[in-house]
Amino acid sequence: MPSTALADWLRSRDDATLAALLRARPDLAVPAPPDSTVLATRAGIQASVARACEDLDRFTLAALSALVVAGADTEPVSRQDIVGLLGRDVTAGRTQQALEALRCRALVW
Repeated sequence: MPSTALADWLRSRDDATLAALLRARPDLAVPAPPDSTVLATRAGIQASVARACEDLDRFTLAALSALVVAGADTEPVSRQDIVGLLGRDVTAGRTQQALEALRCRALVW
């Protein structure tokens, strides 16, 4: 997970979004990170990612897996590609909901 891209994304978020991230992933806040680069590095640590995934539903985890299969860890992936991997019966709204849950936890950006 490229922490510089995540750090840039975190820098562009407003205070409310960052506060929501820290509520969703409290391990990122202890001790208080001095900057977004440290926060991004912590967010990419395997143990932290695992904790962030613990309460996700099965569909959201499937969406995360689809992102990895599509190569989203190295380049941008379209929502259509994800829907294609998840199946024809998946609605755009359900996919958007899963992506938002992942984005709120800084698992995708």
